[in-house]
Amino acid sequence: MQRKKKTIFPPGFSTGINKLPIGVVTKADAETADIPKAIHQLKRVISKGPIVITSAEENRGLDIIRDLVKCKSIKEMKEYAESCDSEDITFNETLYK
Repeated sequence: MQRKKKTIFPPGFSTGINKLPIGVVTKADAETADIPKAIHQLKRVISKGPIVITSAEENRGLDIIRDLVKCKSIKEMKEYAESCDSEDITFNETLYK
């Protein structure tokens, strides 16, 4: 199974979409998963919003995504991320960080 090593989206891409962004790192259970690099790439694309680490095989992060899609604002997403007792979610607030 091959993993993509680069992103095709330009920096700040999510700011041009009129929807609440959720960054998702998939296949975190894979032996070749480079989670820190995936998070770094998502931070370049999502200037403000949650980033969730997931694995369908381990049922990891899926409940977090289900909760996030119910949020009505970035502020609500941030509050959820801060109150969530999980290492599988982080909230990005700075482009290029």
